[in-house]
Amino acid sequence: MLTRLSAIGLAVAVSIGAAGGASAARSNLFMFIPPGTSDHDHPGINDHDSDDPQRRAGGHWSTVDANLVRRCVDLGSQFNRAALNTAPTSVQSAMTDYRQGVALCDAGHSAQGIDTLQAAIREIGAIPYVTH
Repeated sequence: MLTRLSAIGLAVAVSIGAAGGASAARSNLFMFIPPGTSDHDHPGINDHDSDDPQRRAGGHWSTVDANLVRRCVDLGSQFNRAALNTAPTSVQSAMTDYRQGVALCDAGHSAQGIDTLQAAIREIGAIPYVTH
């Protein structure tokens, strides 16, 4: 959003300079820059580059989401390692929870997927652990 406003200001300054020369640009030193607008005001403009800290890469919610995705992948690997050392009948009974947990994680429901994957790991007699 800030970069878009800067670009608008630069375009106005260039047009003033082109239309009236350097004297016109000096007389209009203070330009009006419109306040920020939301997507609802201009639906055709993509506002994903906004200054909202929750939408920026590295913001709180993007970090939380990345951690949940990492946890889903990690629990899937833990299940696979534990299944190698477990009786096939136990693995078969836990496979339903495992597949459901993976499907939930893939669908973007990481918190529920994590709970289901942890249940699958416990079903085969292993203990889920945090690696990061």
